[in-house]
Amino acid sequence: MIFVSIFVFNFNFLTILNRENFKTHKMSHLSLNDDYKILLVSLKNKIKQSQIKASLAINTELIELYWELGRNIVEKQTNSEWGSGFIEQLSKDLKTGFPEIGGFSKRNLEIVRQWYLFYSSIAKQLVSQLNLIPWGHHILIIQKIKMVSEATFYIQKTIENNWRIHFLFPITSKSTLDVIPFSSTNINLCFPIDGFNAN
Repeated sequence: MIFVSIFVFNFNFLTILNRENFKTHKMSHLSLNDDYKILLVSLKNKIKQSQIKASLAINTELIELYWELGRNIVEKQTNSEWGSGFIEQLSKDLKTGFPEIGGFSKRNLEIVRQWYLFYSSIAKQLVSQLNLIPWGHHILIIQKIKMVSEATFYIQKTIENNWRIHFLFPITSKSTLDVIPFSSTNINLCFPIDGFNAN
């Protein structure tokens, strides 16, 4: 009786083991299947597109928040007598209120204020384009460029060619509209485009 039970157990165990081995063997061949490869490429592209859309949506919200923040800071500094400690106090209170969110340091709030003042003179339709490039690009542009017309040129070119910040830096360092080392047709060969870089 014990022998029969051991035999049945061994037989069942081997049957299960063989089924699992067959499944594993079948799955390893799945990566060679053309239909599976097509499905995988399609799903990967959808995931990448979804990531890009999510990044763009987050960037849009961030830039719009910074625009409102900059506007409020400038208005309050103009119309109130809160003194020079206003931005520092605002920074402390925002960091306390939102400890899980970065971007409220005194230095960044000063940059937000500078950025708002820099672009507040341009037409409203151009303001709507500001959220099409990442915040890091904006910081670089306002630190390197002194004229709004030149800054809007770089914003347009960044949008058109999906320039990454690493490409934008040497161009803005020259501070001239005439010097662009790579054409928009060969930029992808030099700097691969993988969505917006949120540096």
